[in-house]
Amino acid sequence: MPKKEYKSKVNHANKGKTPWNKGIPISEVQRRKQSEAMKGRIPWNKGIPMSEEQKKKLSEAMKGKTPWNKGKKMSEESREKMRKAKEGYEPWNKGKKMSEEYCRKNRETQKIVKNTEEQKQKHREIAIELFKDPKIREKHQKAVKIARNSPEVKSKIDGVNHWNYNPNREEVYAPYGENFYEQQLRNEKWNLQNGRDMLTGTKLNPNKRSAYHHIDYCKSNDDPDNHCFLSINNHGRITCYQSNPMKSERYKKILQANTLALKNGQIPKKWSPLNKELFRQEKLKQLDLSSYII
Repeated sequence: MPKKEYKSKVNHANKGKTPWNKGIPISEVQRRKQSEAMKGRIPWNKGIPMSEEQKKKLSEAMKGKTPWNKGKKMSEESREKMRKAKEGYEPWNKGKKMSEEYCRKNRETQKIVKNTEEQKQKHREIAIELFKDPKIREKHQKAVKIARNSPEVKSKIDGVNHWNYNPNREEVYAPYGENFYEQQLRNEKWNLQNGRDMLTGTKLNPNKRSAYHHIDYCKSNDDPDNHCFLSINNHGRITCYQSNPMKSERYKKILQANTLALKNGQIPKKWSPLNKELFRQEKLKQLDLSSYII
């Protein structure tokens, strides 16, 4: 009888039958005996590459199947066993260089995987879950500190190599003045702006962090008229242009004009009509006045 015919007959006969040993756990003695019997044996398919047809069949057979260990967490005992098993073990690819073709294929597959929004969302969710564990968070913080202190990273972050380095404005890197941290001056400035963004006039949330900005980009200039409150987004937008003389001067003039207008009891002209009206109404309620200069 041909081998294929015999196999098909055996498969047909065994269909629907439950194996005699299903659900019966293997004892430690049996495991040990099996391990000793298999030691030194060379697998029949060692060194034989799989054909494309075999790969396709395996891929189709595995599609839609849920792994047996999905959602299960490893116990400390199994982790310890894995650590002991790996001691003194050298990876098969240690010291080997990847071929150019393999690198190219890897890059292509990585691009496909990284560009999908589903994968990005999954990675975000996994990261959030991991960072809930204080041990992992502490480990990550230590690794970041070590990386930042390395000479390679420092050369990229500090000085001339920094993306926002501006050689024409040394005052940008000057230390902050003493009045910058004065809470009374900050409160006065906040009340003058009525809790609004100096650039656009939008209402700032007092419960959220807002930026206390130097209008002329000079950190050591402690003049109260040189300080103003901005939203985090607008502050980032302005500071990213500090190396560009045209744009930085434009924002500087707008903020100075807005500050002067508020100081003189006027509403800044650069604000939107809606923000101007809202600001006027707020001031009328506070000051109990019949009119406010626009």
